[in-house]
Formats: sequence, C-alpha cells, structure tokens
Amino acid sequence: ADTPVADCVRLLYMGQIPIGKLPGGKYYTDGSGGKYGNIPLLRRCGCGIVALTDDGELQFLFGAAFALEGKQQSVPRAELYCFVVLCLLVEEGAEVHVATDADLCAVGVSKRQCSGENWDLWDRLWSIVRSKGLKLTATWVKAHGDSNPFFFTTYQLYVQDCFGNCCADKLAGIAAKRAEIPTEIAGPVCQMLSFIKQIQQRLVAILGELVTQFPEAMGLSRN
Repeated sequence: ADTPVADCVRLLYMGQIPIGKLPGGKYYTDGSGGKYGNIPLLRRCGCGIVALTDDGELQFLFGAAFALEGKQQSVPRAELYCFVVLCLLVEEGAEVHVATDADLCAVGVSKRQCSGENWDLWDRLWSIVRSKGLKLTATWVKAHGDSNPFFFTTYQLYVQDCFGNCCADKLAGIAAKRAEIPTEIAGPVCQMLSFIKQIQQRLVAILGELVTQFPEAMGLSRN
C-alpha cells in the first residue's frame, strides 16, 4: 500500500519493510524519466530505493518506489530526490551509504555540494542530514551492468552492485509508470510534436533547395 512521507511523497513499499524508521546501511537508488522521458513537456519521473540482504546472499530485501514531486521533472533531479527521501526515512544518527549510477550525485555528496543545478534539493538534503545527525556517503556504480559483461572489468563493477542497481532501476520504472500522463492526454501532444518535426524538416528541405537554385540571391557563390 502507499505510505505518505512528509505529507508530500507517497511510497509504494515492496519486500520485508522494517517497522518504524529504516536502518542505516547500504542502499541503491535510481531515477527514471518514464515513457515520455524524451519529451520535457510530458516527462514524469519515478524514483527507486533498494536494500539488499546483508547475510552474504544476493537477495532483494526491501524497496520503495515513488514519483518525483514538483513541476521540475528531470532524471538528474529524480536521482537526487532519492537521497532526500532516503534520508527522511532512515533513523536518526544512521550511517547511510548510497550506491548510485548518477555521477553528479555521488560527486555532489562527496563534495557536500550546495549550489548549482537542483540547489534547492541539495539544500534540503543537507538540512535533513544535519537535523538528524546522519553520516551520508555515496559511490558511483555503472548502470545496466547486466547488459554488458565487459562492464564488470572495465568499471570494476561487482555483482552485488549490478543487482542492486537493476532492482532500483525497476522500481524507478514502476514509479514513473504510476506517475505517467494518461494516453488520452499525451497522445494528442505527441501527435502535434510529430507534425511540428515534419514541418521543420520540410522547411529545411525547402531552404536547401532555394540555396541550390538561387545561390546569388542567398549571397553565395556557385564556386
């Protein structure tokens, strides 16, 4: 069932969810732009947080899927939002390590970034970290390691990190799907954008033909 967090985020929990606040430890996070990720106007992002078992077995323990809040919808913002929500969920004084395929987030956490793109989320993150006395660290892992075995040697990717990242990716996809704009609304927009693209391509073709046929009028020389 959906669970509210800080009156703004609704979480879809999966697996063996701990009672009360989440414990410290290692977590995997990911963000997804969803079906219309390439169309900013229609993009609705999803986020995923995953914890694996720590008994030596490679198993999914629990996770949470949720939508990126607000009007600004971008995958980098969704990736960072995962950190914010995770820190809201963990117990006070916890040591939290996040494995993310978002290099900007991993570097930003190590440098304690507080400005630049998505500065509001960075500010919110560090405010939570300070108020709860958290110790937050992060490392970068190569995304989609399951699609190419060479990633394991090229990027020093561990099987556990590959599995954790894939699980977080799946949950982010589920969250994005839940937040997706209905087809009856998105369909006409996609059709209109397709028409615009065709018109632009036709105009480029016409301009190219004019340059070829009338170079002098365009201020060009046939030579």
